[in-house]
Amino acid sequence: MKKTTIALAILVSITGCSRSLSTDEIIQQVNQAGLQDARTSIVLLKNGIVEDPTSSELRYLLAQQYKNTGDYVSQTKELERLFRQGYQVETTAIELLSAQYLSAEYTDVIETAKTIAAEHAAKLDTLALTSVYVYAGIAYYSLNDTQSAQAQLTLANELTTDNIYTQLGEAYRNVESSETIEQNQSGTQNIIAVLDDIIRQKPDFVEAILLKGQLYTTLGELDKTVSTLGSLLEFAPENNRFKLFYTGALVQNQQFEKAKTLTDELITDIPNNGYLHQMKAAIAYSEKDFTNAKIHSEKAIEFGLYNIASFSLAAFSAIQLEQYEQAKRHLDGIRLEYPVDHPIGYARLLVATKLGYAESGEALLSATTLDDINPSIITASTYHLINAGQYEKAQKLLRKIPENSVQDVAEKRQLLALALNEPTLIEALEKSIAQDNLSRPEQIQNQRLLVLAYYKNQKFVDALSLAKSLQSNDIEFSLTMQGLSHLALDQHPQTLANFSALLNENPNNVTALEFLADYYYTAYEFAKATDYAQRLVDINPYNVRGLRPLLNATIADKTIDRYLPMFASAFEKNPSIIEYRLMYATALYTLEDFESLDDILNNYVTGPSTPRLYFSLAATAKIAKKDFLAARRIYEKWRQNEPMAVEPFVAELGILELSQDWLNSLELVERAINKHPRLHAFRVMQANILLQLNRHIQAKNVLALLPQTILDDAKVQALAGKAYFGLEEYDAALVSLHKAYQIQNDADLAHLIANTYFRQKDFEEATSFLNAHLAQQPMDIKGKLMLGSYYLKVDAAKAEAILREANTELPNNLFVLNNLAYSLYLQEQWDSAETYGQQALDIAPDNVSVLDTYGMIKLRQGDTASAVSFLQIAYTQNKFNVPVVLNYAESLLANNQKNLAQQVLKGITVQDNELVQRFTELKIAAEG
Repeated sequence: MKKTTIALAILVSITGCSRSLSTDEIIQQVNQAGLQDARTSIVLLKNGIVEDPTSSELRYLLAQQYKNTGDYVSQTKELERLFRQGYQVETTAIELLSAQYLSAEYTDVIETAKTIAAEHAAKLDTLALTSVYVYAGIAYYSLNDTQSAQAQLTLANELTTDNIYTQLGEAYRNVESSETIEQNQSGTQNIIAVLDDIIRQKPDFVEAILLKGQLYTTLGELDKTVSTLGSLLEFAPENNRFKLFYTGALVQNQQFEKAKTLTDELITDIPNNGYLHQMKAAIAYSEKDFTNAKIHSEKAIEFGLYNIASFSLAAFSAIQLEQYEQAKRHLDGIRLEYPVDHPIGYARLLVATKLGYAESGEALLSATTLDDINPSIITASTYHLINAGQYEKAQKLLRKIPENSVQDVAEKRQLLALALNEPTLIEALEKSIAQDNLSRPEQIQNQRLLVLAYYKNQKFVDALSLAKSLQSNDIEFSLTMQGLSHLALDQHPQTLANFSALLNENPNNVTALEFLADYYYTAYEFAKATDYAQRLVDINPYNVRGLRPLLNATIADKTIDRYLPMFASAFEKNPSIIEYRLMYATALYTLEDFESLDDILNNYVTGPSTPRLYFSLAATAKIAKKDFLAARRIYEKWRQNEPMAVEPFVAELGILELSQDWLNSLELVERAINKHPRLHAFRVMQANILLQLNRHIQAKNVLALLPQTILDDAKVQALAGKAYFGLEEYDAALVSLHKAYQIQNDADLAHLIANTYFRQKDFEEATSFLNAHLAQQPMDIKGKLMLGSYYLKVDAAKAEAILREANTELPNNLFVLNNLAYSLYLQEQWDSAETYGQQALDIAPDNVSVLDTYGMIKLRQGDTASAVSFLQIAYTQNKFNVPVVLNYAESLLANNQKNLAQQVLKGITVQDNELVQRFTELKIAAEG
């Protein structure tokens, strides 16, 4: 309290005075023992550096104060500056290596050590130089480079073996020997004794204290681990890394109350630290707060802590909350196998049993003994194996169910035997029914079993006949089995009649309701399907078997908005079960409520068993919000989760195409090809992307690798045509484009074909083809505009007719108006040409083509001055457009400006044969 009061007084005096403290005064106050705490000293020193940025002494003191708080990262920054300046290298070198090491920047330690050894070794005494080699050595150990580590420690030992740094190095070398730690506990105690001697010589040697704490953890002496790591905080009270180590030791030692206080402090400073969340999860689990245990363990996973502790804590918490699908997802994250008598192995067994997965049976079969396993778990696992069609394994497991189990288990055992088609079961049941010594209830029970046996063995006619005979004794069972048998025999009207009758008997019969909901859905009678699905949900509002058909039916019937609260409620009740989340998400997607969709999917922690639908919907929500980068991250997660999935590649390529990000598209499609080399669709996409990047040769080469069956596809032929077009291989382009057009009759293909003819200067063929195309697609306005412009080359009158028609449809279109003016210009209808030219000029007074056309019209009208003015503006904007330059030169000649015309013509080179003659004539006229 006294220090803080004095510090505040100093700060008040600093801010209240007109004069700042000098560098010497700050140094004196910081060095004065007991005057203020480290934090206040840091403020003083930083203010001092602002006033005197060249003061190395202030910066060195600042580094020392950062060390006193345990802020090694900031200490490193200041020491790096000093080291680069050459300030007291013999001191700053060692302190910099220590700060980098304690910041866990091991690569930086190695690089700094190399620099010191190469450039400053002569300035260092033996103690300092050995410390350089030792820090490099232990940094190499931290990076698992044992060979390099030992080489550095050997260099240190060649100088001396008798100082605290070489002793620390040897301690690390011994620790890295597996024999010392794992096979020789007394050897570990000897290392600790050496470390104690080092710490006695240098009590604040944090590196030695750290190693000592780790060794106590290895020995399982957790009380000593706690006290050792706790002592670190005396030297670095604000170092969150050391606080984490200490908190971890407390949790391991089950000192949860003390650990909880620390984790509550740390969560404000490092909220995204996975290890911290793992500890909070462990503390919550110890308090039976399974909800928070699950939340924090999932956050640990989210923040990258993919270890067994995080996954198992998340799974065990989910099991306690009866969220078995979530539990399975987390257990799937643990790649190691465990026997069923291990907590993780038993958790897997329990979850698989609850969810109906055959792997529970697999686990039990591999167990050496089932003495401690509940018989009901064995029967359930046998049932799941049967459902998966693994009858032989189910037979083996069935025989492990005790014969003298409780009644419920014994009955299940008999039904399982039936389901497994035990060889003599049908014959035995048929004989038992024929006996007279059975009571009526026993005979009915055997008849029921026999109906099931017939059905299981696909003897549907026998099952149907016997089920009918039971109608007076057990009408629900009878009608159910009649309905199922008729269904198996494809007798749908009878099936419908049976299940309808079953509902008359019992309006809440789930089997009948499920069948009828599905039946009417497939028959496109969505209102009826919705009604039956609603009745299922009325029986159990949170039953997936009812909600799923209700979702499908209401989406198809376009009434999902009325039922959205039902899916929201189911999700809120079961937020950790993915099926409920995805049903609600699907409903939101259907209603295009992408904001809410993003909210419920955004914070979900994915795992190996996350369904594809999740990734698809989550990415769609991001795309709808135009957050394409986030969508791409989701697709990347999908690929990590399911490496062989094709869909995330295709979907992400779609996003990139939407944003025309062709370079990233190319990188992604190449990844897709590497993953799926036989999937030709990706090579087709690659060719398209290369064309977008104008890499026509590469696109052509990619297409050449495709088999002929793929090459014959219209889309591929179109791509080939575009590649040839870009390479100016027009004949080959026309062959491919015509093949594609014959299949697709696509307008864009027609435009490209016409353009190819135009590039070949085959104007007759270009106009002929477009006329034929427009006869089939008269609404293709772009094709019509192209035809009008092409006719300008061969028949101005036809061009005028087409462009007048286009002008009626697009009265203010610049392209139409300018070309129409030019068609009239070609027919020497100067006044009409001027009318349309003026309209075009009003729309785009700076457009080069418009100015050029209007200027030539004025020239032909005899208004030379105006012609020069308009053509000069066009020329100024594009001095290398040959037709514009020629037109401008002609206007200059008409205006008696020969010298300027001659100068303008010298600026161009004419290669087009059609323009060479005109260029020559104008040049002669200008020079004459």
